[in-house]
Amino acid sequence: MIDISRLLSALQISVKRQGMRLWSTCPSPEHDDHDPSWFMWDKPDDPTRHGRHRCFGCGFSGGPSALVAAAFGCSWQEAKDWLAAGDLDVPILAVELEMRPVRKARFKLPPGVTFPTFDKWPTPFRRYAQGRGIGADSVERWGIGFAVGGQLHGRIVIPVREPDGFVRSYQARTIFKGETKYLTPAGVRPGSILGVEHWTDDRTRLVVVEGPLDAIAVDRATGLSVAALLGSEPTPSQLSRLATFDRVDVLTDPDKAGDKAADRISGLSRWSQLRRIRLPVGEDAASIGDVELRRLLQSPG
Repeated sequence: MIDISRLLSALQISVKRQGMRLWSTCPSPEHDDHDPSWFMWDKPDDPTRHGRHRCFGCGFSGGPSALVAAAFGCSWQEAKDWLAAGDLDVPILAVELEMRPVRKARFKLPPGVTFPTFDKWPTPFRRYAQGRGIGADSVERWGIGFAVGGQLHGRIVIPVREPDGFVRSYQARTIFKGETKYLTPAGVRPGSILGVEHWTDDRTRLVVVEGPLDAIAVDRATGLSVAALLGSEPTPSQLSRLATFDRVDVLTDPDKAGDKAADRISGLSRWSQLRRIRLPVGEDAASIGDVELRRLLQSPG
Protein backbone atom coordinates (compact mmCIF):
# COMPACT_ATOMS: atom_id res chain seq x y z
CA MET A 1 0.00 0.00 0.00
CA ILE A 2 1.47 3.34 -1.10
CA ASP A 3 1.94 6.04 1.54
CA ILE A 4 0.24 8.91 -0.31
CA SER A 5 1.58 11.65 1.99
CA ARG A 6 5.18 10.49 1.46
CA LEU A 7 4.62 10.17 -2.28
CA LEU A 8 3.29 13.71 -2.66
CA SER A 9 6.10 15.04 -0.47
CA ALA A 10 8.67 13.26 -2.64
CA LEU A 11 7.11 14.82 -5.75
CA GLN A 12 7.10 18.25 -4.05
CA ILE A 13 3.33 18.59 -4.39
CA SER A 14 1.85 20.68 -1.57
CA VAL A 15 -1.70 19.68 -0.67
CA LYS A 16 -4.55 20.61 1.63
CA ARG A 17 -6.60 17.82 3.12
CA GLN A 18 -10.38 17.73 2.96
CA GLY A 19 -11.40 14.43 4.48
CA MET A 20 -9.92 11.64 2.39
CA ARG A 21 -9.14 13.98 -0.53
CA LEU A 22 -5.83 15.85 -0.85
CA TRP A 23 -6.21 18.99 -2.99
CA SER A 24 -3.61 20.93 -4.96
CA THR A 25 -3.09 22.83 -8.19
CA CYS A 26 -2.83 20.39 -11.07
CA PRO A 27 0.65 18.80 -11.31
CA SER A 28 0.28 18.04 -15.02
CA PRO A 29 2.98 19.86 -17.03
CA GLU A 30 0.36 20.58 -19.68
CA HIS A 31 -1.94 22.52 -17.31
CA ASP A 32 -1.18 26.01 -16.04
CA ASP A 33 -3.43 25.74 -12.99
CA HIS A 34 -3.74 28.61 -10.49
CA ASP A 35 -6.68 27.41 -8.36
CA PRO A 36 -6.66 23.95 -6.75
CA SER A 37 -8.59 21.79 -9.19
CA TRP A 38 -6.76 18.47 -8.70
CA PHE A 39 -7.18 15.97 -5.89
CA MET A 40 -5.84 12.56 -4.88
CA TRP A 41 -7.58 9.99 -2.70
CA ASP A 42 -5.84 9.00 0.53
CA LYS A 43 -8.15 6.16 1.48
CA PRO A 44 -6.17 3.04 2.47
CA ASP A 45 -9.34 1.12 3.40
CA ASP A 46 -10.62 1.42 -0.19
CA PRO A 47 -8.07 -0.03 -2.69
CA THR A 48 -10.27 1.01 -5.63
CA ARG A 49 -9.85 4.71 -4.73
CA HIS A 50 -6.58 4.92 -2.78
CA GLY A 51 -3.98 6.75 -4.88
CA ARG A 52 -6.38 7.63 -7.67
CA HIS A 53 -6.34 11.28 -8.75
CA ARG A 54 -8.20 13.63 -11.05
CA CYS A 55 -8.12 17.24 -12.23
CA PHE A 56 -11.51 18.79 -12.83
CA GLY A 57 -9.93 21.49 -14.98
CA CYS A 58 -8.00 19.53 -17.61
CA GLY A 59 -9.02 15.92 -17.00
CA PHE A 60 -5.55 14.70 -15.98
CA SER A 61 -6.26 11.51 -14.02
CA GLY A 62 -5.12 8.01 -13.19
CA GLY A 63 -3.21 6.22 -10.47
CA PRO A 64 0.13 6.85 -8.75
CA SER A 65 2.14 5.64 -11.76
CA ALA A 66 0.51 8.22 -14.04
CA LEU A 67 1.31 10.97 -11.54
CA VAL A 68 4.95 9.90 -11.16
CA ALA A 69 5.39 9.63 -14.94
CA ALA A 70 4.09 13.19 -15.39
CA ALA A 71 6.34 14.54 -12.61
CA PHE A 72 9.49 12.79 -13.84
CA GLY A 73 8.89 12.95 -17.58
CA CYS A 74 9.46 9.18 -17.70
CA SER A 75 7.46 6.23 -19.01
CA TRP A 76 4.58 4.66 -17.13
CA GLN A 77 6.57 1.45 -16.68
CA GLU A 78 9.56 3.31 -15.22
CA ALA A 79 7.20 5.06 -12.81
CA LYS A 80 5.67 1.73 -11.83
CA ASP A 81 9.12 0.20 -11.24
CA TRP A 82 10.11 3.15 -9.04
CA LEU A 83 6.98 2.82 -6.94
CA ALA A 84 7.57 -0.90 -6.59
CA ALA A 85 11.11 -0.20 -5.30
CA GLY A 86 9.50 1.72 -2.46
CA ASP A 87 12.24 4.31 -1.83
CA LEU A 88 10.01 7.37 -1.70
CA ASP A 89 12.48 9.46 0.29
CA VAL A 90 14.75 9.88 -2.75
CA PRO A 91 12.21 9.84 -5.58
CA ILE A 92 14.43 10.73 -8.47
CA LEU A 93 17.00 8.00 -8.13
CA ALA A 94 15.36 4.81 -6.90
CA VAL A 95 15.41 3.58 -10.51
CA GLU A 96 17.39 4.56 -13.58
CA LEU A 97 15.14 6.91 -15.54
CA GLU A 98 15.33 7.49 -19.27
CA MET A 99 13.95 10.92 -20.06
CA ARG A 100 11.33 10.49 -22.76
CA PRO A 101 11.41 12.81 -25.78
CA VAL A 102 9.76 16.14 -25.09
CA ARG A 103 6.41 16.46 -26.80
CA LYS A 104 6.89 19.07 -29.47
CA ALA A 105 4.09 21.38 -28.44
CA ARG A 106 4.53 24.65 -30.27
CA PHE A 107 6.14 27.35 -28.18
CA LYS A 108 5.95 30.95 -29.30
CA LEU A 109 8.00 33.78 -27.90
CA PRO A 110 5.99 36.94 -27.17
CA PRO A 111 5.77 39.66 -29.83
CA GLY A 112 8.62 42.15 -29.90
CA VAL A 113 11.45 39.64 -29.34
CA THR A 114 14.19 39.76 -31.97
CA PHE A 115 17.55 38.00 -32.46
CA PRO A 116 19.94 40.09 -34.58
CA THR A 117 23.70 39.71 -34.42
CA PHE A 118 25.28 41.50 -31.45
CA ASP A 119 26.73 44.33 -33.55
CA LYS A 120 23.18 45.30 -34.52
CA TRP A 121 21.83 45.47 -30.97
CA PRO A 122 20.63 48.92 -29.82
CA THR A 123 23.19 50.66 -27.62
CA PRO A 124 21.32 50.33 -24.26
CA PHE A 125 20.95 46.56 -24.68
CA ARG A 126 24.50 46.11 -25.94
CA ARG A 127 26.03 48.13 -23.08
CA TYR A 128 24.04 46.27 -20.45
CA ALA A 129 25.04 42.90 -21.93
CA GLN A 130 28.71 43.88 -22.07
CA GLY A 131 28.53 45.01 -18.45
CA ARG A 132 27.38 41.50 -17.57
CA GLY A 133 30.16 39.84 -19.55
CA ILE A 134 28.00 38.99 -22.57
CA GLY A 135 29.54 39.60 -25.97
CA ALA A 136 29.06 38.45 -29.53
CA ASP A 137 30.26 34.90 -28.84
CA SER A 138 27.81 34.36 -26.00
CA VAL A 139 24.95 35.89 -27.97
CA GLU A 140 25.57 33.48 -30.82
CA ARG A 141 26.19 30.42 -28.65
CA TRP A 142 23.10 30.87 -26.45
CA GLY A 143 20.84 32.42 -29.09
CA ILE A 144 20.22 35.54 -27.00
CA GLY A 145 17.91 38.30 -28.16
CA PHE A 146 16.05 41.31 -26.78
CA ALA A 147 12.58 42.81 -26.85
CA VAL A 148 11.44 46.25 -27.93
CA GLY A 149 7.73 46.60 -27.36
CA GLY A 150 5.32 43.99 -26.08
CA GLN A 151 5.22 42.36 -22.65
CA LEU A 152 9.01 41.81 -22.58
CA HIS A 153 9.91 45.38 -23.58
CA GLY A 154 13.33 46.42 -22.33
CA ARG A 155 14.50 42.89 -21.58
CA ILE A 156 17.29 40.64 -22.79
CA VAL A 157 15.75 37.27 -23.67
CA ILE A 158 17.61 33.98 -23.12
CA PRO A 159 15.74 31.00 -24.64
CA VAL A 160 15.61 27.71 -22.71
CA ARG A 161 16.18 24.83 -25.11
CA GLU A 162 16.17 21.05 -25.08
CA PRO A 163 19.27 19.12 -26.31
CA ASP A 164 17.85 19.14 -29.85
CA GLY A 165 17.63 22.95 -29.76
CA PHE A 166 13.84 23.06 -29.46
CA VAL A 167 12.77 26.12 -27.43
CA ARG A 168 10.74 25.21 -24.33
CA SER A 169 10.78 28.48 -22.39
CA TYR A 170 12.77 31.66 -21.81
CA GLN A 171 14.18 33.94 -19.14
CA ALA A 172 13.83 37.66 -19.79
CA ARG A 173 16.16 39.99 -17.83
CA THR A 174 15.24 43.67 -17.59
CA ILE A 175 17.92 46.27 -18.32
CA PHE A 176 16.09 48.87 -16.23
CA LYS A 177 16.18 49.45 -12.47
CA GLY A 178 13.05 49.15 -10.38
CA GLU A 179 11.45 46.35 -12.39
CA THR A 180 11.14 42.63 -11.70
CA LYS A 181 14.52 41.22 -12.67
CA TYR A 182 13.36 38.12 -14.52
CA LEU A 183 10.17 37.10 -16.26
CA THR A 184 9.47 33.46 -17.09
CA PRO A 185 6.32 32.21 -18.86
CA ALA A 186 3.77 30.22 -16.89
CA GLY A 187 3.38 26.51 -17.54
CA VAL A 188 7.06 25.72 -18.09
CA ARG A 189 7.74 22.01 -18.52
CA PRO A 190 8.97 20.67 -15.13
CA GLY A 191 12.21 19.26 -16.54
CA SER A 192 13.31 22.42 -18.33
CA ILE A 193 16.89 23.45 -17.54
CA LEU A 194 18.86 26.25 -19.13
CA GLY A 195 22.11 24.77 -20.42
CA VAL A 196 21.18 21.20 -21.40
CA GLU A 197 21.60 22.04 -25.08
CA HIS A 198 25.36 22.35 -24.45
CA TRP A 199 25.81 19.17 -22.40
CA THR A 200 28.02 16.53 -23.99
CA ASP A 201 28.33 12.79 -23.41
CA ASP A 202 30.98 13.55 -20.78
CA ARG A 203 29.00 13.52 -17.53
CA THR A 204 32.00 13.95 -15.23
CA ARG A 205 31.12 17.34 -13.76
CA LEU A 206 28.21 19.79 -13.72
CA VAL A 207 27.94 23.28 -12.22
CA VAL A 208 24.45 24.23 -11.02
CA VAL A 209 23.59 27.93 -10.75
CA GLU A 210 20.43 29.91 -10.03
CA GLY A 211 20.07 32.21 -13.04
CA PRO A 212 20.78 32.40 -16.79
CA LEU A 213 23.49 35.10 -16.60
CA ASP A 214 25.33 32.94 -14.05
CA ALA A 215 25.13 29.97 -16.43
CA ILE A 216 26.49 32.00 -19.32
CA ALA A 217 29.35 33.27 -17.12
CA VAL A 218 30.36 29.76 -15.98
CA ASP A 219 30.20 28.47 -19.55
CA ARG A 220 32.36 31.33 -20.82
CA ALA A 221 34.94 31.19 -18.02
CA THR A 222 35.34 27.42 -17.60
CA GLY A 223 33.77 25.49 -20.46
CA LEU A 224 32.17 23.16 -17.89
CA SER A 225 28.66 21.77 -18.29
CA VAL A 226 26.27 24.13 -16.54
CA ALA A 227 22.64 24.08 -15.46
CA ALA A 228 20.42 26.99 -14.43
CA LEU A 229 17.32 25.71 -12.65
CA LEU A 230 15.34 28.94 -13.13
CA GLY A 231 14.39 29.10 -9.46
CA SER A 232 15.27 27.82 -6.00
CA GLU A 233 12.94 24.81 -6.02
CA PRO A 234 14.16 22.19 -8.54
CA THR A 235 11.52 19.72 -9.67
CA PRO A 236 11.96 15.93 -9.55
CA SER A 237 12.42 15.77 -13.31
CA GLN A 238 15.11 18.49 -13.17
CA LEU A 239 16.90 16.57 -10.43
CA SER A 240 16.77 13.37 -12.45
CA ARG A 241 18.75 15.14 -15.16
CA LEU A 242 21.33 16.47 -12.70
CA ALA A 243 21.80 12.96 -11.32
CA THR A 244 23.37 11.80 -14.60
CA PHE A 245 26.62 13.57 -13.61
CA ASP A 246 29.32 12.05 -11.40
CA ARG A 247 30.02 15.35 -9.68
CA VAL A 248 27.70 18.28 -9.11
CA ASP A 249 28.96 21.67 -7.88
CA VAL A 250 26.16 23.89 -6.56
CA LEU A 251 27.27 27.50 -7.07
CA THR A 252 24.64 29.69 -5.41
CA ASP A 253 24.25 32.90 -3.45
CA PRO A 254 24.88 32.84 0.33
CA ASP A 255 21.25 33.67 1.09
CA LYS A 256 17.97 31.89 1.82
CA ALA A 257 17.20 31.22 -1.83
CA GLY A 258 20.69 29.85 -2.48
CA ASP A 259 20.55 27.71 0.67
CA LYS A 260 17.13 26.41 -0.32
CA ALA A 261 18.29 25.39 -3.78
CA ALA A 262 21.35 23.63 -2.34
CA ASP A 263 19.21 21.83 0.22
CA ARG A 264 16.83 20.57 -2.45
CA ILE A 265 19.74 19.20 -4.45
CA SER A 266 21.41 17.58 -1.42
CA GLY A 267 19.67 14.24 -2.06
CA LEU A 268 21.97 13.76 -5.05
CA SER A 269 24.85 13.07 -2.66
CA ARG A 270 23.85 9.41 -2.55
CA TRP A 271 24.66 9.06 -6.25
CA SER A 272 26.88 11.99 -7.21
CA GLN A 273 29.77 13.73 -5.52
CA LEU A 274 28.11 16.92 -4.32
CA ARG A 275 29.74 20.21 -3.33
CA ARG A 276 28.22 23.54 -2.30
CA ILE A 277 30.16 26.65 -3.32
CA ARG A 278 28.93 29.98 -1.97
CA LEU A 279 29.41 33.09 -4.05
CA PRO A 280 30.77 36.22 -2.34
CA VAL A 281 28.09 38.28 -0.58
CA GLY A 282 26.47 40.75 -2.96
CA GLU A 283 28.02 39.15 -6.05
CA ASP A 284 26.92 36.62 -8.64
CA ALA A 285 28.80 34.47 -11.12
CA ALA A 286 28.30 37.08 -13.83
CA SER A 287 29.84 39.91 -11.77
CA ILE A 288 32.92 38.46 -10.04
CA GLY A 289 34.96 38.04 -13.23
CA ASP A 290 36.32 35.01 -15.03
CA VAL A 291 39.51 34.69 -12.97
CA GLU A 292 37.70 34.68 -9.62
CA LEU A 293 35.03 32.36 -10.98
CA ARG A 294 37.63 29.83 -12.08
CA ARG A 295 39.36 30.13 -8.70
CA LEU A 296 36.14 29.34 -6.83
CA LEU A 297 35.41 26.32 -8.98
CA GLN A 298 38.99 25.03 -8.76
CA SER A 299 39.25 25.42 -4.98
CA PRO A 300 39.22 22.20 -2.90
CA GLY A 301 35.88 21.20 -1.40
